[in-house]
Amino acid sequence: MRLSARAIVNYANINNFSYANQWIVNAGDPLTLYFQIVDLDQGPYAVIGTPYNILGQNSQLSGNVGLRYIPGTTCGACNAAPQPVAVSVTFPSLDSSRVITANASLANSADGSIWSISLPSTQQPAGGNVMFSVTECNQTRTFSVLNLLNVVFPANDGCC
Repeated sequence: MRLSARAIVNYANINNFSYANQWIVNAGDPLTLYFQIVDLDQGPYAVIGTPYNILGQNSQLSGNVGLRYIPGTTCGACNAAPQPVAVSVTFPSLDSSRVITANASLANSADGSIWSISLPSTQQPAGGNVMFSVTECNQTRTFSVLNLLNVVFPANDGCC
């Protein structure tokens, strides 16, 4: 199982949202970021050993990045009862004092694959890769999504 996440924008409810290649946010704004956990080993294009880009930039595979994954529905091979689930998101930074880790919460209990995190305006994530951690059944899976966050600094007018 290879887990990953897809960025969601314009989230209204589990039937009304859009996928995006990345989150584009303004620096200093309070944020609520939505994402869907997916299993890359599931779906028609999920052939093990076949390289493809999760962001859908390969036109042959565009739009299909695995099936949604609902953490905690079963507990591994033993198919035990649903277990408590914890999902966290980390925004790494070259400056270790600016690394941000936030606990995610279900966006809606009707779809266990869509999660969200909220960051106040006082927490400003660095752009780039985003790391995820999914803990279920006493097991933690970690994965990164490359270039998932683009932070725009509107006060700079595009200048450095």
